[in-house]
Amino acid sequence: MSIQELWEKRQLLYRLYDIQGITAWKAKDLLVLYELFEEYNLLDILDTSNNNSNNNNNNTIVDTLLKIKDRLNEEIRVASKEKDFKAKAVLTKKLDKVLTLIALVESKNREGLMRIISMYRLLNRYEELRNALKDIANASNSNSNSEDSIEAITDRIREELEREIIELKKRLNKE
Repeated sequence: MSIQELWEKRQLLYRLYDIQGITAWKAKDLLVLYELFEEYNLLDILDTSNNNSNNNNNNTIVDTLLKIKDRLNEEIRVASKEKDFKAKAVLTKKLDKVLTLIALVESKNREGLMRIISMYRLLNRYEELRNALKDIANASNSNSNSEDSIEAITDRIREELEREIIELKKRLNKE
């Protein structure tokens, strides 16, 4: 139990508020972010920047992200040649996310980086939230069932996180 753990729980709660009233486009965007983190194990790469923010570490992170960028560019070229426009669109979104991460690391924007990492952690922790986002992303038109589902899920998760935050505060006050 630590102040860091309390801070991380609060960040998850704040990211949950970011999801309220989400559009299909934004749901797809968050799912691409989740896929990117999973595919390239970005949490392990980026988390080191928060523990030790020296220039050598940031350079290593940027170098790793640049390699991922090059790999994505190559995959985009292949998708273009094969005229696989859906794959190209997803890869382009992933590339955009990697470029954003590079900019955040290079500018030492810890707050922006932590928002992205916290969103990934939220999506990673709650599979039902990811599934609700998939339903919204796949809905061709406004689907009130998907919207009701995400609202119920976010309410339940919010209550859970609020309970965890209260418990952490109680434990920290006893220490």
